[in-house]
Amino acid sequence: MVNGKMTEGTVKLKVISNQLSDGGKRFHSHSELTARYYYQNDVLTYIYREPKMGNTQTVLRVEKEGVRLTRQGEVEHELFFAQDKVWEARYITPYGSFPVWLKATEVLVTLTGVVGNIKLKYELSAGGGEAVEFEVNIEIEGV
Repeated sequence: MVNGKMTEGTVKLKVISNQLSDGGKRFHSHSELTARYYYQNDVLTYIYREPKMGNTQTVLRVEKEGVRLTRQGEVEHELFFAQDKVWEARYITPYGSFPVWLKATEVLVTLTGVVGNIKLKYELSAGGGEAVEFEVNIEIEGV
């Protein structure tokens, strides 16, 4: 925030996601996206669209207590990543909805202004199934 006003602009996100199984990588994805950012009241918000999510807007909020990921559109859900906390939600898709829970085992936010890195490690269970481990690394760069 500069002089009490909201700041906003554009950044580039590099999102690397790994789904882990028995200590090894099972699924890997990499995306490079353009995001709008807004900073106001000590909350940094990035808004972008992910190519594999159809007509869905993703909002990533860096808050004092953790990192909140909200999707609205064809896919809808809200996940909150806070160290060693469990979060329960519903995941809604065009094909139906189901319960999910996650437990963040690592939440590391290293930002200088609006650029830097967000690293999330967590266990996720969907529809009552066995929990799977994920690692997500988000590199944020200026454009």
